[in-house]
Amino acid sequence: MGEVEEELRRLRDSMEHRREELERVRRRTVGLIESGIDDAVRDVFQRLESDMPKALATLDTDLERVVTGFLDGSHIPWGGGERDGRRVLHIGAHQALPAPFQGGASVALGASRTLDDVDSLHLAHPLVRAAVAEARTNGGGYRVRFELGPGAPAALHQHRSSRGRLALTRLEYRGFEREDRLRATAVFEDAQVLRPAEAALELLRQPCTDIPPFDTPLAVTEAHLDEVVDEEMFFEQGSVADTEQANFETAMAQLDRYLADRALVLRRSRERQRTRLKNAEQARSRANGAEQRARADHQLREIEHSIDRLDAQLDALAKRDDDAYDRAKVRAYERRYHAPRAERLLTAEFVIA
Repeated sequence: MGEVEEELRRLRDSMEHRREELERVRRRTVGLIESGIDDAVRDVFQRLESDMPKALATLDTDLERVVTGFLDGSHIPWGGGERDGRRVLHIGAHQALPAPFQGGASVALGASRTLDDVDSLHLAHPLVRAAVAEARTNGGGYRVRFELGPGAPAALHQHRSSRGRLALTRLEYRGFEREDRLRATAVFEDAQVLRPAEAALELLRQPCTDIPPFDTPLAVTEAHLDEVVDEEMFFEQGSVADTEQANFETAMAQLDRYLADRALVLRRSRERQRTRLKNAEQARSRANGAEQRARADHQLREIEHSIDRLDAQLDALAKRDDDAYDRAKVRAYERRYHAPRAERLLTAEFVIA
């Protein structure tokens, strides 16, 4: 007996030691995981902290250009100023302004929480919406001269004094990934297309002024521009198709997994019902009297009906005959092959000074 007790004591001590070692490993692993996550999250926030001010400043600059372009084009008086470190636009009264601002208004670029009497410009602001609507309505027939800024890419400097036509197109994707993409296309008189595509968008960001019609008509035609735009849209959609196909395959795999999971649940339910059926049969065989036997027979019939229903559902799943599956499959195909919508926002003749 003493030997047995000693062996049990050693076993208990060994198990306790192993338990403590396992707990130390667990704590160390959790610490490493949390440290890694903390570092990754910290890096993301640091990047956001460094990139966000520049991105917001660029957005404010673009919004100001959009609104002031609308004001100048509509001959609406305006002026700029500074308040509490914020750029403020003071707009005079004019009937072409959106209804709430026809009596004049002041709007600020950036956050204006400290300016109680001033709106802050944002993408959904009525002035921005009015500017965009006006640009879309009169989005053709522009002739502009671009003055390259100090940050203009080399691809633009290579085409100084060159003339051409450009188009800005918005592509709306409503497949698995819902997004809008802007595609700028610039074609020069020698039929050369401005590459890379990002350079064409950079061209639109350069300061520009309206100019009168060219003395000599452009050698590149609108039809040629349209042909290049169509070609670029084709390749653009092709680049998106790979991502959409991967998303489609993932969705279909998830649907197959959905069927497999449902079938597994139904089979487990059927096994439980079969166990109940076996127990009910034994209970009926032990029943005393007609009343107990009748109750046992009724319970047996209910269980058998449940098993029949489960068998029918499993057969339907094996044939992929499931309403939820069918709806999800149709939706997946619709999203995979949903054609993007292209909208031409503007076309213009241009020259790079």
